[in-house]
Amino acid sequence: IFTPTTLTNLVLWLDAANTASVKDVEGVSPGQVNFNNEVKTWMDLSDSSAIHNLDSSGASAPNWDVTEKAVRCNGSNQVMATVDHVDTNMGTIAQRTITTAFKVGSDTSSRQVIYEEGGGVRGINIYIQDNKLHCGFWNERDDGDGFQAYNELTISINPSSKYIVSYVLDYSHFVDKNSTDGVVECFVNGSSFGQISTTSRLHAHSGNIGLGAMNDGSYFPGDGASTGSRYYLKGVIYEFLMYNSAHSSDDIRKLDNILQRKWF
Repeated sequence: IFTPTTLTNLVLWLDAANTASVKDVEGVSPGQVNFNNEVKTWMDLSDSSAIHNLDSSGASAPNWDVTEKAVRCNGSNQVMATVDHVDTNMGTIAQRTITTAFKVGSDTSSRQVIYEEGGGVRGINIYIQDNKLHCGFWNERDDGDGFQAYNELTISINPSSKYIVSYVLDYSHFVDKNSTDGVVECFVNGSSFGQISTTSRLHAHSGNIGLGAMNDGSYFPGDGASTGSRYYLKGVIYEFLMYNSAHSSDDIRKLDNILQRKWF
């Protein structure tokens, strides 16, 4: 039976359906009498060698949405983050797959970050702006495998709608600076909406990881390097998975299928 753990190198898994993994500041979960409706910690269910729980690091904690049975971000001051680790941001990554199930609010024109890691020099971001979903990649420093200017894929989205986005970085064939380019490919609801090439892997960085907002810094076309914590998501996050493998389009469709049955 295909499950998220069927795919290799799962290093981070947040699943709102497992309410015991959602904790308020007192360690109480949704459905328990004393739960205060704030999500202080969202526990990692990946069973990887290191646990990467996410904790609220904004001005206030995200809330538990009793109707959606998931984590709701208010669009103004809520973001979740995890500590630096070689699995997530402190290792050089040649392969990565990120999949998240979410629901956007009525505003899809303003910039709202769903996920980002890195900062002005290098990183990944998945965000909403101008009624589109954007998936970006950049490494504006030559670390021995080439300078990669910011590049992104986009697709139109609708307000108040549910989506599953998968972001796949594949530079598994990298040997040295003379290797042919790697590929970034992104999917929405199981269907690819394009590929871009990259001359660079995702190199180790101390830039923070942010779920639900830009956490300390990122990069956007037109603006360039951006700093601070802002671009808060106003919407719902159901599930988030990170793999340090580049999974095939067939596996992405299988994963999308089980998430759609679960959340749509």
